[in-house]
Amino acid sequence: MKSLYFTIFAIIILGTSAMTQNGAYAQIGMSFKMISSPLVQFKSGTLVDKIVCLQEFMLIIKTEDGNPACVRSQTAQTLVERGWGTISVHQNVLVTQNPSDANNIFALEFLSKILGQDNGNVFFSPYSITDAFSMIYEGARGTTSDEMESVFHFIQDDASRKNYVSEINSELNNPSQQYKLDVANALWIQNDYPVLPTYTHTIQQYYSANVTSLDLKGDSENSRKTINTWVENKTNLKIVDLLPQGSINENSRVVLTNAIYFKGNWTNQFDAQDTSNQNFTTPGNNIVKTPMMTTTTSFPYFEDSSIQALKMPYQGGHLSMVILLPKNNDLRSLESSLSVEKLKQWTGNMTTEPVTVYMPKFTLDTKYILNDYLPSMGIPSAFSPNDADFTGISEIKPFSISTAVHQAFVKVDEKGTEAAAATGAVFQTTSMPLSKYIFKADHPFVFMIYDDQTGLILFMGQVLNPVSITS
Repeated sequence: MKSLYFTIFAIIILGTSAMTQNGAYAQIGMSFKMISSPLVQFKSGTLVDKIVCLQEFMLIIKTEDGNPACVRSQTAQTLVERGWGTISVHQNVLVTQNPSDANNIFALEFLSKILGQDNGNVFFSPYSITDAFSMIYEGARGTTSDEMESVFHFIQDDASRKNYVSEINSELNNPSQQYKLDVANALWIQNDYPVLPTYTHTIQQYYSANVTSLDLKGDSENSRKTINTWVENKTNLKIVDLLPQGSINENSRVVLTNAIYFKGNWTNQFDAQDTSNQNFTTPGNNIVKTPMMTTTTSFPYFEDSSIQALKMPYQGGHLSMVILLPKNNDLRSLESSLSVEKLKQWTGNMTTEPVTVYMPKFTLDTKYILNDYLPSMGIPSAFSPNDADFTGISEIKPFSISTAVHQAFVKVDEKGTEAAAATGAVFQTTSMPLSKYIFKADHPFVFMIYDDQTGLILFMGQVLNPVSITS
């Protein structure tokens, strides 16, 4: 079985101009309050008057589509005045769940958002996006801060949040001889722009970010190339030309970047000689021929009347791929039922069983302009020159996110997986046992790369057609 390779990159550009709550807060080593997003609760059959919000959040019914949303209490009246929604007469209590769910809840909500707007294969790193926007959140104030806290479920207490981020990044970057996993952050500042020293100190100390001065406004193209080169180097050349031409211009003042790269070999590798072209049924019931890997060995496995779930660990014992394969090719039912609670149920009930696995080889290369997704998820003010409040970064206004880009790459073959992703924002085997189960991924499925130590979903995707490499 070969290696698996992932690369993810996120970039956020902030510059000068020429709100919903979906979960809660995660902390290592301590309890915290967490619930599924109101939309997930609603789609899973919970009545509107039974939707649960966190403490200090209020249930609002959105004017646009009638869906429920939880927003911070002090923001609710402002949203009502803007016509965004109406406050529900039913306000319910919260529940308690486990650490790392905040990142994972965002992962499922962002997947749902993509599926609602795009058709095709999906691949992204929720951790890369969250880590990049966590850096931005450190400088957000007022309504902008409230909206980001609600959508990303950031820890409200400053000290706890910063220590959590530092501990998680340190854990993920812990060197291993058996796999490669690297997370990197960087802050790029216009060389004459007054960014607050307290902000750069936070980014350097807790996010281990490199801080570099560039002439973003006077030498925009070379600045863009410098940042893109950093991304390429951090992702083993898997994320190329993240920032498109024109994304850095005379109005750009700050660029935040995050990159994550993973390469690991399966614990139980496939034999390339057993790979053969086989049928894969796409959502339109079209049949495509794709290289299908196969092996028979023991894996953590679970199935019920609607789904098969398989965990394939990577060497080193810290990371694994979880594949969710709907029965009867019913991908839509799987998508609508996905929740953190369901994932815990499926993975928690896995038992090690002899399984014959058929898995397609595939490569996905995706790119998402986050401006097209995050505002409608509840962060409109951050992208608005008139409404953004990033006075924790710089006291100069207006100062907002002009471009936020997330790009991801994954390659799955007999040896394992290689993956990379980046987010940026510009302001502005052993002997074969007899098989008990057959797990044949010959129709669309959802997959994710888990860090088994922290419980974080580092990468997530959906394969509709393994022959198509782009989303």
